[in-house]
Amino acid sequence: MEYCGPLGIPHSVFLRWDPDDQDKALAHAMHKRTVCGKCGTNPDDWVDHDTGEELEDQPYELASRYCPGCATLEAARKDVPKDRQSLVTLYLVKAGARRVRGNSRSRLDRR
Repeated sequence: MEYCGPLGIPHSVFLRWDPDDQDKALAHAMHKRTVCGKCGTNPDDWVDHDTGEELEDQPYELASRYCPGCATLEAARKDVPKDRQSLVTLYLVKAGARRVRGNSRSRLDRR
């Protein structure tokens, strides 16, 4: 169910999958448990397995990219009063798309 539940796959349907496909899905779920939810690396990759100490030569290098969408969201977050931040979810919708009822920008402005 750890694999099926979050994806909305009925367990009975999963059990009808080819056993090889079931094994791959479960292996993927187990792998996801081993990686950091923030950076996506496996903490074991950063440690010398002989000494247990952090590697001097790090196995990854930092890369960055600028995302205008994230910048827009971050700027909007600053406009939400601190006492309402846990109550407000900001997200982007395609320009001109119908907004979800009750979640329009004008409603946010009514704070």
